[in-house]
Amino acid sequence: MTKKQKSAKRAFISSVLSVILCFTMLVGTTFAWYNDSVTSDRNKIVAGSLEMVLEHYVPATETEEAKWETVSGTTKVFADSLTFEPGAAQVAYVRVKNAGDLAFKYSLAIAVDEKTIGKNKAGEDLDLTNYLKFGAVQMANDTFAPYPTTDAGRATAIAAAGTNNISSSDFVTAAVLQKETTSDVYALIIYMPSSLGNEVNPDPEHKPDITFGLNALATQATIENDSFSDQYDANATLNFAPVTTAVAFNDALSAGRSASLENDVALGNTYQVSANQDVVIDGNGNTLSSINGTRVINIDTAPGASVTLNDVKVDAGDKERGVSLYNSENAEVSVNSSELDADYYTVNVASNCPNAELNVENSKITGWCAFQTWSANVTINVNNSTLIGLNDKTYNADGWNNFSTIVINEPAQGSVITVRNSRIEANQTTGNKQTFVSFRAASGATVIFENCTFWKDGVQITDMQEIVNNIQFTSQAAIDNSHLTINGVTIL
Repeated sequence: MTKKQKSAKRAFISSVLSVILCFTMLVGTTFAWYNDSVTSDRNKIVAGSLEMVLEHYVPATETEEAKWETVSGTTKVFADSLTFEPGAAQVAYVRVKNAGDLAFKYSLAIAVDEKTIGKNKAGEDLDLTNYLKFGAVQMANDTFAPYPTTDAGRATAIAAAGTNNISSSDFVTAAVLQKETTSDVYALIIYMPSSLGNEVNPDPEHKPDITFGLNALATQATIENDSFSDQYDANATLNFAPVTTAVAFNDALSAGRSASLENDVALGNTYQVSANQDVVIDGNGNTLSSINGTRVINIDTAPGASVTLNDVKVDAGDKERGVSLYNSENAEVSVNSSELDADYYTVNVASNCPNAELNVENSKITGWCAFQTWSANVTINVNNSTLIGLNDKTYNADGWNNFSTIVINEPAQGSVITVRNSRIEANQTTGNKQTFVSFRAASGATVIFENCTFWKDGVQITDMQEIVNNIQFTSQAAIDNSHLTINGVTIL
């Protein structure tokens, strides 16, 4: 062994002994690291409570003193025993109380729910909304005193009310109320001008009437602070209105508000969307239908319009369409957690709607076809939904009543339809052919199915060739120009 080898061996043995010594020290010694502790008291997080109470003033009687009572869904703030005639007036007093522990901003609105147009003695239409006047007067809460029940009090109230016709409109907009406080009093005055004459004298067989109420809305206000500022709820809006009737539904959307259905609402006719209008309908699980219209919602000559359906059942019954688009470039329809049902084309993107967009999420659409498009560059995205094509039309041996769940008509160049995580059904009850998709556009379109299941007359089809056999192409040009992918398999 060389000196060099002996030196290396001694170094190795020394290292091993050092390691053993370290382990021995660890076994036989307790290391005392510096340590200290501070215990904070436990933090308790409590959810803030936003609670608005609307109260109305009840005048004194022979047995009871005047008082404020909470308004509920059945409270009649105005007495409905008064039959209006020229010169008559009625006043009611309301105020808002913050019964929670968060500040809020609130709006108050008069809401015309229903009306019956009658006839006057001359046989002319008589609509009370054209003749009844409504006004609201703010009165300091700490010095509130009702108008005296005298002729002079009536004259004072009428003069203060102004001359606006009664209609669905806000009389308080985004007022802020701190927690545990009460607003000023609002005197609500309805009157019929004494200057009117026989034009409001009704035919006894055709008397007009009007039903109205109050909407009180509240949302968060930028008062409380978090770790950064008081602006975390700056985007909280009062842009919704609870509706129970067709009149209130139309008024809410016409005023630019979201319509929140408190019950099923049957529209007298189709709701017509206007250009660039932003329509939001929160159904709360309720049904929206149309009595006389051939469709429930119509986006006609309304470029840039947007319709959003949330948790609503759009039931067209035996009508043609649930939602229809025509002559409306860049229009958009969003369907979320909803059910749409029609006898023919449930969502119909008709001609002259280039760049229209349909987005469907967590929803169910049923019709002769769930949707179809006749326009170029249309984008359709469907996710986690069910599309049902039901062919219950009269049997035709020549195939005229054959149809599909998804239909792409001429001209649809550049249109892209993507369906993900969804169930596609093609059902028939009369012997007609019902297929999953029909390509009728020679100019071509792209259809992509990702992670979808296919069902034919209640039976799931898993064989790819059989699925493809239920895709219809009306021409060789449609085959040549179209693009189709099914669950990762490129068909065209």
